[in-house]
Amino acid sequence: MRQYSARMTTQPAADVGVGKYVWIMIGCQIGIALAAGVIAAATDWQPGSYVGIAAIFASLAVAMQKFVGDHGRVPTKGERKRFTLWVTVANFLMPIPAVLLAMQSPELAGTETSVMLVIFGIVFAVLMPILGLAVYFASGGMAQSFLRSRDAKAA
Repeated sequence: MRQYSARMTTQPAADVGVGKYVWIMIGCQIGIALAAGVIAAATDWQPGSYVGIAAIFASLAVAMQKFVGDHGRVPTKGERKRFTLWVTVANFLMPIPAVLLAMQSPELAGTETSVMLVIFGIVFAVLMPILGLAVYFASGGMAQSFLRSRDAKAA
């Protein structure tokens, strides 16, 4: 049987819309990326892929903390699946403008556009399922942790 907060009833709550939390996560990711870009431009820092990975998990933590704060429970499996789907789709779509701009650069002038798009597609076809699994499982664990912390403070 599922464990519920002391403030909760034993009845599972109806699924709620996850769009708000997807936007919170995406907004945090963009904010972190912009901050990293400003810092990199102002210094000699060369951010690697770890910055993007850290941005994903930091923004996921913000979204899950907001969900627990709003609803007093962890997301249901259905909510986590929808949240994961939309976050994965958004993370696939976000770099497309940058890729299209990069394809216009003089350094890539001799490269076929179709080759660039195939490479982009292959990389993302591999990375997106990994991202989806990470977001799905981490969101449940983070939400449980935030709920326990919240209940401990209330007690």
